[in-house]
Amino acid sequence: MRRANAGDDGAMAPTVFRFRTNSLKNAAADISRFAQANTVSKNGREQFSAALRFIPMAIVRLTLAAIFACLLVACGSQHYRITLKDGRTFTAEGEPELQRKTGYYRYENLEGRDALIRADEVLMIEQQ
Repeated sequence: MRRANAGDDGAMAPTVFRFRTNSLKNAAADISRFAQANTVSKNGREQFSAALRFIPMAIVRLTLAAIFACLLVACGSQHYRITLKDGRTFTAEGEPELQRKTGYYRYENLEGRDALIRADEVLMIEQQ
């Protein structure tokens, strides 16, 4: 029984060897580039100062976005509980509006549908 060696497969061994050789060359180039003295070109300094000017503006924008998101969540549609005189309760999304002309409260239920309740049947409306 023969065992396959790296030398038995002519196509595989040179490919692996070339990959390792190329990666070693790249690593040597990276090391020599970083091993040079720590000098920053004028262009590099300008890029760094430009980045420092950008960072505070980015922080301000992110902070404002976070505050705006919190306000949207806090001031979003609030739920109201409508309690009738007979003890039944309904939950409204947003504040129910009294329509004086008809004598009904109009509200949107949790399913998103409009609903009407007679105003004289309502005991209380409280915000949840």
